[in-house]
Amino acid sequence: SRKFAQGKSPIRVYQSWMKSNPVVASELTYGDVVNESEGGMIARSENDWYRHVSRLCENGDLRRELGKRGREYMKPRTYETNYKMWENAYLSLLGG
Repeated sequence: SRKFAQGKSPIRVYQSWMKSNPVVASELTYGDVVNESEGGMIARSENDWYRHVSRLCENGDLRRELGKRGREYMKPRTYETNYKMWENAYLSLLGG
């Protein structure tokens, strides 16, 4: 259903980008994050899915560029980047 698709987490997209892989994603579920990152292509129809996947299979430079954009988008969102913030939050909860 539409509500179910809208409620999905973008974790699959994030996992792909952490490995520098581009994504082809549905607009309804992942459109906002894919458009913001420029790390993939949006499929609005069956034909789009076919065209986008085919294009990525045939064009290594495009695959690498979209994967790189996705990885860059993820950099400020990783545990490695934010561990100190989380550590400070936990310590403040513990009174330290």
